[in-house]
Amino acid sequence: FHKLYNKMNTDIVYFYDKESEFVKKEHVCLNNFEPSPFTDEKGQKFISVEHYYQCHKFDNIADGEEFKKAYEEVLNAKDADTCKKASRRLTKEDLKDKWQQAKWENGYKDFIMKKGLTFKFSQNLDMLKVLMETGDKKLVERSEKDPYWGGFLEGSKNMLGNMLMEIREN
Repeated sequence: FHKLYNKMNTDIVYFYDKESEFVKKEHVCLNNFEPSPFTDEKGQKFISVEHYYQCHKFDNIADGEEFKKAYEEVLNAKDADTCKKASRRLTKEDLKDKWQQAKWENGYKDFIMKKGLTFKFSQNLDMLKVLMETGDKKLVERSEKDPYWGGFLEGSKNMLGNMLMEIREN
């Protein structure tokens, strides 16, 4: 079904962390795992949007030394996959009882994601060019696991694709 749907619907650009029958090589750079070095408004350097996003789960210094160490561990992860795994471990095990999931789920994660994407595309002009070349096509993260950020599963919200389309429009 999906092969047929993809061939019939040329108004959609799929992106993900690797090329596939749905994802063209040039669109891989639209995903958050793609190395895309940028500096935030505080002068902190990040190697990907995923690093930026995951670090901000631990950005409240008032939460103590454990959070500062967690932030540093996630920030210094060698790649986005390692970064995400470290963040998951920290939020689900090490800092489970201290991490403020309610704050994160109540709009803060969307705010952080949009800021990270804005930094990425304003400081990586080659990637901005790819984003702009998608024209007015719908952008969909081709995730078969994530119904919130992705847009491929039935009932998915496609939040990442929607944010990219908003950045493209602006």
